[in-house]
Amino acid sequence: MPWGDYGEVLYAGLNSLDKKNGNYYVSRTAPFVPKIYRDRYQSLYAGRHEPVLFVTETFKEKLEKVNFKDISFRQAVKDRIVSLEWEKWDLTAREPAIYPSGDMDAEDYIVRRKHNEKLAAEMEPIWAVVLPKKGFVTRKTTNENPVLAEQSIGEYDIFSAEYVSHEIFVSEKAVLWFTENIDDELCFEKFPVAKVSKEELYKLQNDYDQSVIRQEKESKMTEKDWQLYFRLKNEAEKLLKSIETARREETKIKWKQKALENLKMANEIYPINEREMADFQKLM
Repeated sequence: MPWGDYGEVLYAGLNSLDKKNGNYYVSRTAPFVPKIYRDRYQSLYAGRHEPVLFVTETFKEKLEKVNFKDISFRQAVKDRIVSLEWEKWDLTAREPAIYPSGDMDAEDYIVRRKHNEKLAAEMEPIWAVVLPKKGFVTRKTTNENPVLAEQSIGEYDIFSAEYVSHEIFVSEKAVLWFTENIDDELCFEKFPVAKVSKEELYKLQNDYDQSVIRQEKESKMTEKDWQLYFRLKNEAEKLLKSIETARREETKIKWKQKALENLKMANEIYPINEREMADFQKLM
C-alpha cells in the first residue's frame, strides 16, 4: 500500500484480541475487504506480539481444503465497520484522496467514523487464522543475522516463531499454493534456515518456556506484587555489595544468606532474567 500508516490502516484496519475470551475484534473500512491480509503488528497486541492472518469466509473455505498442519480459525467480531471506498482512489498518487479528520492520525479513518451495521451485515464473515508457534529463531552473536532453527520447524507449512515475533513463516509448499491461488496480494522473502546443536535447541526451548511463565505471572501481578518484587531485589543487591565491608565472617555469611533468601522470594514472584541473575552471581 502507498501512503505509509494511512495506507496500512485503510487496507488492514485495526485489530485487537481479548485474551480473556479469546475473541478477535476487527475494525475496518468496507465494503472492500482483502481476501487475505495480516494484522498491523503495532496494533494487535500490547507487549509480546503474535502475528495473525485474516481471511474472508470464501478464502477460508479454500484454505481449509489444503489441510496445512495445526492452523485453526476463529471468527472475528466485526467491532466497527465504516463505509469508505478508498480502493477507488488513485493508488499511484503521492497522497491519499482524503485524510482522516481530527488529529489526522491514520487510525482516525476508522475510530472517528460511525459503525455501519447494515454494511457489516452485508460483509462476508472475517476469520482469524491462528498459527502454531513452532519455530525458533537464533543468532550466535548480536552482529549476526537471525537464523531459523531447522529442527524446530517440523512438518509445519505456516507458523510463527519466537524472537522474530512479528513475522509469519511459510514453507516452499505454502508459497507455491498461495502463488497459485491468489493474485498479487502477498509477497515473500527468503529467510535463512540452519541446523543448530542440541544444546542450542535446548536453550532456545528453555528460554521460550521461561518467557511463557513470565507472561502468565505478569498478567496476574498487582502493583503491590511489583513493589515487593523490586524491594526484595534491591535489598539483595545492597546486602551483596556490602559484604566486602563487613568485618566479621559471621556477618558476611548472614548477609549473603539473607540476600539469597530475598532473591529466591523475588524469583518466585516473578522470574529474574538471566542478565540480572548473572550480575547477582558476580557479587556473590
